[in-house]
Amino acid sequence: MPPRTATALPLAALVAAGLAAHVSAQEGRATLSVAETGDYLVGPEGKPVYLFTTDTQGNGEPPVLSCPVECREVWPPVEVEGDVRLGDDVNAEMAGTVEFDRRSVATYNGWPLYTFERDTAGEPPRGNHVESFGGEWYLIGPDGTRVEDMAG
Repeated sequence: MPPRTATALPLAALVAAGLAAHVSAQEGRATLSVAETGDYLVGPEGKPVYLFTTDTQGNGEPPVLSCPVECREVWPPVEVEGDVRLGDDVNAEMAGTVEFDRRSVATYNGWPLYTFERDTAGEPPRGNHVESFGGEWYLIGPDGTRVEDMAG
């Protein structure tokens, strides 16, 4: 009977190599980067990120998220593990995190960041200037301010 380790070892090596490549790709992905248009920030999946006007901006204090559970189903916070990784043209001094519900959420210019479940990466944002859950949602620009209107 041939030894089983002869085939198991190469298979294990392939699985380990694939896992290492996956981890390496995840580690290399920016948490925040500037959209191709340059008008707003996008998250790690390429979806636009938003601020919520009822949140408390963290001007020197920790920001406060006010989006309840049902809100977070439509507007999920941008969760991070470790440090926020930044793409080109993202101001490192404005990026940070805040602990919320035992998770680390990305912030920019003191605003907690969210995505919108109706957005798709690479498509125009659908959540800018939307009123829901008691406040307004705005894209956040590379300068850290809300984007009132999209350039046409």
